[in-house]
Amino acid sequence: MKTYISILLILIIVVFTACSNGNDHLTKTPALEKNQHQAGERMDFQGIIVEKNNSGVIVIVGLTEKEVKGRTTNEIISQYEPKAYDVSTRNIKENLEVGDHVKVWTNGMYEDSRIRRTTATKIEIVR
Repeated sequence: MKTYISILLILIIVVFTACSNGNDHLTKTPALEKNQHQAGERMDFQGIIVEKNNSGVIVIVGLTEKEVKGRTTNEIISQYEPKAYDVSTRNIKENLEVGDHVKVWTNGMYEDSRIRRTTATKIEIVR
């Protein structure tokens, strides 16, 4: 009887493990889960663009111009990494530049990496 139960438990674990969706590296923001709004309906974060590249921009949340001025991108990112977002802007027509203060709406999915990655659905330059 104990052998039967052990085998059954092992089969259940194998089935649940095999059925995971494989998107463990993508997560919804707590704000989306808490407030139950659709991706792109509300602004997800606001910050300063500290780098522009071929695929998008890096935005740091909660910094002032004074904290950014005279520092390299690497210095800023290494100090404020938990507040950094690597934002894909492939569908954004706005002409974005380093130093722009922006509001960012995303698709609601974030990839966990050194810097959180997401895709913008809308970006508005604040100033």
